[in-house]
Amino acid sequence: MSKPEQNEQVFTGTSNNGNLQEALDAAVARIGHGGPWRLAAIDGVEGIVSQVNVRIFAVAGAPAADGQERPGQPGEGETLTTLQGTVEEIPEGTLSICQDGAEYELVTQTAEGEERLRLRPVSGRAGSVLRRYAGTGEEVSVTGVIRHVECTVMDVTRARPVSAAAEADADGAGQGRPGQPGEGETLTTLQGTVEEIPEGTLSICQDGAEYELVRQTAEGEERLRLRPVSGHAGSVLRRHAGTGEQVSVTGYVRTVECTRMDVTEARPVPAAAGAAQG
Repeated sequence: MSKPEQNEQVFTGTSNNGNLQEALDAAVARIGHGGPWRLAAIDGVEGIVSQVNVRIFAVAGAPAADGQERPGQPGEGETLTTLQGTVEEIPEGTLSICQDGAEYELVTQTAEGEERLRLRPVSGRAGSVLRRYAGTGEEVSVTGVIRHVECTVMDVTRARPVSAAAEADADGAGQGRPGQPGEGETLTTLQGTVEEIPEGTLSICQDGAEYELVRQTAEGEERLRLRPVSGHAGSVLRRHAGTGEQVSVTGYVRTVECTRMDVTEARPVPAAAGAAQG
């Protein structure tokens, strides 16, 4: 790896499912408020879990306007930390001196006894995983930045069930793991605009969907709930949500409480092609 220039820093992004784009997006997100960057190195580990790491050189962006680090982004002397335990929801309205926005607690058993860490999800995907596993007793792995203000809280950027079987169970019997075909399922590609589902929206659909695909048909407007199951798909949906630009999504359409697509791939549609569709 070459050396950074005098005013540059090294920023690292990691994907634990071997997705190069996801790792690169994670590295670029840590720069701050954006700016040019250049590739430093890519390395990976293949095995039971394929991991890819991307390192880039860049000049850190300016801090947020209020002088605070952005949620989920490491500040000076901070690092991403991964911990494991069960998750419990903090009841709404609980009296506490901790005005930190935490919604959950990670419960771990140690030699000294039970330890609890307050959790504040700062990504939609992490929030949906924590919501799904809170109170179930299933082990969950959480990754984020631990911060100390009035209380100690982790800004959770990523959460996932420890057991692959637990993830399969949560996806519904016979439905298969997220992003993997179940019996009789095929990849489906649809096109439309994307809208974000506001966090905290009341719904009977406990399916982890974060977006909706909006399409205009002869019968009127149709909406399909979307759950990104790859880092790159998630970043494309996040970038184009609410812009009115056409997006093509590919994945498996599943019906449990509601109908949703597990999106394995998403890409913007060129303006001319979008117009032709509409």
